[in-house]
This record gives sequence, structure tokens and C-alpha cells, in this order.
Amino acid sequence: MPVRLYTDVHIPQAVIDGLLHRGVAMMTSQTDQTTRWADDRLLARATELESLLVTQDADLLAIAHDWQQNGITFHGVAYSHQLSVSIGDLVTDLALIAECCSPEELRNQVVYLPL
Repeated sequence: MPVRLYTDVHIPQAVIDGLLHRGVAMMTSQTDQTTRWADDRLLARATELESLLVTQDADLLAIAHDWQQNGITFHGVAYSHQLSVSIGDLVTDLALIAECCSPEELRNQVVYLPL
């Protein structure tokens, strides 16, 4: 089963467009009308939708770590620093994760990009 992605407001539109062009199953916080939600609510929403949360917001790393330490299940976080990866590489890495990983492999994990 392919991994579904959920992008927050920090992910550039060019990345979203590239993923959609590749046919990656995904939802954005913009289309889900969650752009102003707190980070912990956003992670809970992505988990509710059984989706990997894709972000460039370092605050979500602390939340994911806290959830790991406290045994709170989440569907995973894919994080990249805004200056550490190009748009093309981010699209390629996320498409690879969506196609090759299973939701079970990513559960309660943080994936740092680029791969």
C-alpha cells in the first residue's frame, strides 16, 4: 500500500505540484483548511488521515520526539530544512518514500530529507 502524504503550509507549492504531477496520493493543509492549526493538532490530523506529515517546520521535530517518548502513535513525519534540499530533490525523495515505503515502516518515525 502506498504511503499517503499530508503537507503543511511550509512546503512550497512547487513541491506539491511536482508530487501531484507524479501521481502521489496526498492532501495539503490548504485544501484541508488546517493552515492555522497548532502543530500538534496538525500531526494528529495527518495521523487521523493515515498520512505521513511533510514539513519544513522544526517545531514538529520536538512534537514528534515528545510523542515518541510518551508512546503517542503518529503516522510519521518527513522533515527537511528549507535550505538543505532543492525542490527537485524533495519531490524525488518524497515520491520514492510514497512508492517504496509502507505506512507501518513510517509509523512513529521521523525521516530526514534529503535521503
